[in-house]
Amino acid sequence: MSDRAETFAFEVLRAIEELVFAIDRAVGLILLVRESNTDARALYERFGFLDDGDGPFPETATQEPTICMRKIY
Repeated sequence: MSDRAETFAFEVLRAIEELVFAIDRAVGLILLVRESNTDARALYERFGFLDDGDGPFPETATQEPTICMRKIY
């Protein structure tokens, strides 16, 4: 991923976090990510998400297993 694309992705994730912070009871974010999508998983890890270890889960739409990544505040 280029630096420009990563910067854009981080800005999008920051905007989502701002929306989450506006909700008083929100405690974090959860993402379901295809297990095979190592680039996305690495990006989310750089942004503070961690694999919660509760996967992989079967994904019916793509037939690929997904993992759950969480960022707790």
